[in-house]
Amino acid sequence: MPDHVNVATVLDDLALLYWKQGKFGEAEPLYKRSLEISEEARGKDNPNVATCLNNLAELCKSQGKLSEAEPLYKRSLETYEMTLGKDHPLVAMLLNNLAGLYRYQGRYGEAEPLCKRSVEIREKTLGKDHPDVALTVQTLAVLYKFQGRYSEAEPLYKRSMEIDEKVRGKDHPFVATSLQNLGMLYQDKGNYDEALRMYEQALHIRERKGLSVRGPQGLMAGLYMDRGELDKAEPLAKQGGLDSSLGRFHLLKSDYKEAKTYYDKLLKRAEENRDADSLFTAIPVLERPTKGSKITRRRKNITKKG
Repeated sequence: MPDHVNVATVLDDLALLYWKQGKFGEAEPLYKRSLEISEEARGKDNPNVATCLNNLAELCKSQGKLSEAEPLYKRSLETYEMTLGKDHPLVAMLLNNLAGLYRYQGRYGEAEPLCKRSVEIREKTLGKDHPDVALTVQTLAVLYKFQGRYSEAEPLYKRSMEIDEKVRGKDHPFVATSLQNLGMLYQDKGNYDEALRMYEQALHIRERKGLSVRGPQGLMAGLYMDRGELDKAEPLAKQGGLDSSLGRFHLLKSDYKEAKTYYDKLLKRAEENRDADSLFTAIPVLERPTKGSKITRRRKNITKKG
């Protein structure tokens, strides 16, 4: 058994490496082989097998294979509950992940109780100021935001940020992420000045940490495009160098040939990597309205990693 278990661990690590490199097609068979070995060595009702199932489900979700991800999540959740108990932190993690899947599918009514239960478990077992509580609170905030329940989402975003500030420090990248999410909430509500303030704070944090500022620059560019201030949007879009921002900028200038160049890049990269998140960014942006249009686009929320 030890040899089999060690092989499964190596396969997991290698799969994660490929995943981080965007090589989803190479990561998936490794995760599947790791799952097979773990089941053979430990039996199907084992927490380590549940972890393998969750890893494979997360990879499937990132590729847009949502129907494949759901049964993997559910089996992982059931295994954790059976072997570790219904109030274990790993159960809370699975509830959070499954809720994220349901959100992608627009199944908000099914996602909400999972998020709430995840928050309750994490507060009970880890404490109300634990970073994992901040993560699940953010998931619930995102869920409310996508439903237009802004008054319920805003205090949750703020609570998530307050926990991260307290535990990680006010200059932590996760705080910058929370600021960007709050900014997008305000932007969706039409509160552009407050949104801009959030984006600028996020940008300054990332600058001080020596991190890429492409994200907040792209968001600021998008805000100015929403307001029809293309002269302010242009330098930010160019500095950020994001194909989605540059594509939309040229679309709004009616430079359709140049816009298509950037959108084609996005789609090609996403299709090559089978990256559902990139496709989500690339395809809906083509429907982004010019001023006066009634078409709306759901702004992608930023998630904390790590």
